[in-house]
Amino acid sequence: MSESKIHLLPQHLINQIAAGEVVERPASVVKELVENSIDAGAKTIRIEIENGGLNLIKVVDDGCGMSREDAEKSILQHATSKISADIDLENINTLGFRGEALASISSVSQFSLITKDDDSLAGTLVEMTDAGLRMSDSSAARGTVIAVRNLFHNVPARRKYLKTAVTEFNHIVDLFFEFCLAYPNIFWKLTHNNKTIYQFPGTTLLQRVGDVLGDEITKNLIEIDVKINDIHVHGYVGKPQVARNNRKLQYLYINSRPVHEFIVAKQIKDAFGTLLPRDLYPV
Repeated sequence: MSESKIHLLPQHLINQIAAGEVVERPASVVKELVENSIDAGAKTIRIEIENGGLNLIKVVDDGCGMSREDAEKSILQHATSKISADIDLENINTLGFRGEALASISSVSQFSLITKDDDSLAGTLVEMTDAGLRMSDSSAARGTVIAVRNLFHNVPARRKYLKTAVTEFNHIVDLFFEFCLAYPNIFWKLTHNNKTIYQFPGTTLLQRVGDVLGDEITKNLIEIDVKINDIHVHGYVGKPQVARNNRKLQYLYINSRPVHEFIVAKQIKDAFGTLLPRDLYPV
């Protein structure tokens, strides 16, 4: 009988392969970490970036935090608090649920997590480096702080396909605006190389639109509020005079999750009929 050529991959290699599906660029890391913060009920989320996210991505929140046991489990692949049975897949109301993000991110970076919940006397520090996992007690406020340093430092083939720091940071800014508009009740802050770029206190949706898109847009909006059976459509559509020559100022969400859906955007454009020239798009 010939010798078997099939073998099981080691866990660290499994995580690095999975990272290719979860972590495409620094903005992908920001997305996963911020979604966890929102799911944790955070009212304040601070995002700190260095060198476009290549050197550092840090997300600080005041959410529910984790116990020491949960903190240790959180970086394991497919470890999640969101689902436990197949029926749960039909009733997901969180942004993340698969339990892949932290395991994947920590496998391609120098990763640290500090967290504390209301029931713990001390916080927990979890560090994942090339030397492996290390855990210890740490002083911490309620919530979670995750720092991702030197993204793809151990996967140079992935790192070389990243764009310049400016381009990568612009992707993060676009994502930041999407979250700010989806969750106006949250205090948001974005810093780059220790400089505050944007800071928005919790407010109403209309005020947040003004914060992100400017007063000219806010003054020329028509509110939409329609209920059809179990579907509720709410938001704002810009009048023709503030239309743009691209779709950059179109923000669409389903259950507060940003989506980029051309068909929906086209239907909105078509609804304007002859009010808009063919080369302009509604806000």
